[in-house]
Amino acid sequence: MTDRKAGAPPRRFTRATLAEFDGKVAGRPVLVAFEGKVYDVTGSYPWHGGWHWGCALAGRDESGKMDETVHGREMLARVTCVGELVEDDRGPQS
Repeated sequence: MTDRKAGAPPRRFTRATLAEFDGKVAGRPVLVAFEGKVYDVTGSYPWHGGWHWGCALAGRDESGKMDETVHGREMLARVTCVGELVEDDRGPQS
């Protein structure tokens, strides 16, 4: 996994905020959450348009679903971790 810029605090995404990055708005990053971390999959062809080969959706927490896709959790090693998924502005998602 490639992490965000060294020294930068992690960006926090609620489910509502994450939903804004579903691949439907041109020029906006395409993000997906997995096991509490948020990844930028914008440059990953399988996530073009916010769909991962029709099996997973961007802008959502895909924990528990990635192993069912053509490219599972191992594909996250090739993209950048940009933050963490939180319940609200107070702390990490459990």
